[in-house]
Amino acid sequence: ARALYASHWAAMSTAFERHMPEGVRWTVPTGGFMTWLTLPEELDALALRPAALTAGVAYVPGLPFNGAPNTLRLSFSHLGEDELVTAVERLAGVIRSALGAEHVAGGAREHGD
Repeated sequence: ARALYASHWAAMSTAFERHMPEGVRWTVPTGGFMTWLTLPEELDALALRPAALTAGVAYVPGLPFNGAPNTLRLSFSHLGEDELVTAVERLAGVIRSALGAEHVAGGAREHGD
């Protein structure tokens, strides 16, 4: 399972770097199969969830897990690598739409869970 999750994370991480708008940050998991995304402060992960679901992407808002309103948790255990890339592209589009067209790719990773 560890090798499978590692390859899934590698695909998701690369997709984050390519597609996430500027101001989006994510954690690099040290174990498990979840990552945290931190959106720019003006965005609310719970408010964005309906648009993400319409785009075919499910996530858990971070607030119930003591995260801030602009945080969310994403799993990379269930989908295959290509599906993860597609999901990240779709989520990035939802975030970009919420931010406005002036935000381009350029998110950043963080270490830790």
